Amino acid sequence: LTFNDTTWVQYTIDEPSRVVGYAIVSANDAPERDPRDWEFQGWDEEEGRWTTLHSVTNEPQWPYRFQVKEFYFANKSSYKSYRLKINSPHSGSIIQMAELQIFGDITLQLVDITDEMGVVLEPHHDSPVGEAIENIIDNNVYTKYLTFNESTWIEYRHTEPVRATGYAIISANDVPERDPRDWEFQGWDQKNSKWITLHSVIDEPQWHQRFQKKKFSFNSGEMYDRFRLAISSAHGVGIIQMAELEIYKLISTSVQDDQTRIPYDYILDQNYPNPFNPSTRIPFSIPQNVHVRLTIHNMLGQTIKTLVDQIMPAGLHSLDWDGTNESGAKVSNAVYFYRLHSDLGDRTKKMMLLR
Repeated sequence: LTFNDTTWVQYTIDEPSRVVGYAIVSANDAPERDPRDWEFQGWDEEEGRWTTLHSVTNEPQWPYRFQVKEFYFANKSSYKSYRLKINSPHSGSIIQMAELQIFGDITLQLVDITDEMGVVLEPHHDSPVGEAIENIIDNNVYTKYLTFNESTWIEYRHTEPVRATGYAIISANDVPERDPRDWEFQGWDQKNSKWITLHSVIDEPQWHQRFQKKKFSFNSGEMYDRFRLAISSAHGVGIIQMAELEIYKLISTSVQDDQTRIPYDYILDQNYPNPFNPSTRIPFSIPQNVHVRLTIHNMLGQTIKTLVDQIMPAGLHSLDWDGTNESGAKVSNAVYFYRLHSDLGDRTKKMMLLR
């Protein structure tokens, strides 16, 4: 915290390094003290001046306290010193931040947040047996959600706020006239109690094939824990259907060299194959030596099997599950959750067993 309406924060390292992003974490209180306008710069020793690598003007206040906002940019140069030059807070003459993070060479990976333990809702409750709303996030394109209405919405409630960067709609098994045509993808603004449109589509053509995935992306600096696909019309009349809805966020991993990929974050990846029979592989990565516990759970949250419960070294790992419980008996066809637990936090995703 500083009692000034401008400031800068400088970080210097021993050797020049190429930086491609940074993050600002909001402090515990007073959102008006959040930075609003700033430049992220690198010190050019040869020219003897600061070079602006990324700039932001009129950045909205962080919606939550202790929230992380990440920013990325293209950069081919390496510097020893970097600084965040803050030109103004949102109001007053006090600036504060909880954390500044600076990212080296990274790769960005899209992650489907509907694979995590969230809840999906819709308004009509008229779906035929076997075609309910839960099918839309079950990772099985051969099931679908269907409603006998000309418009509908599909809401996904996540376990924590995330910054979504895109989504995908997968067409169902038949009748292209039931494909969505016009819609808005929205995030719930908790502070102002309203839906914010992040992306909209009008007159989208029918999906050319059944079980086809269409991806849509957008830029949004805000984080939400509720997302909604508000469909205003299909191509035909009176029925809307979809096989899957996926919602994406970006996670970052650092790259040490072309051969070795070192985890930048604590990551639980999607199992493969999925759906599976009789076994599947669960990949994950940890950035340090730590005691980890990887468990399988049913839809009621009951633990079906523990795959590992021990200290593991930093790096990339994978474990196989053969579709059995602790007694060695085969479990039934269903959606299951797998959970990675350690002192670094909890990560959960879902998978489907189809024998």
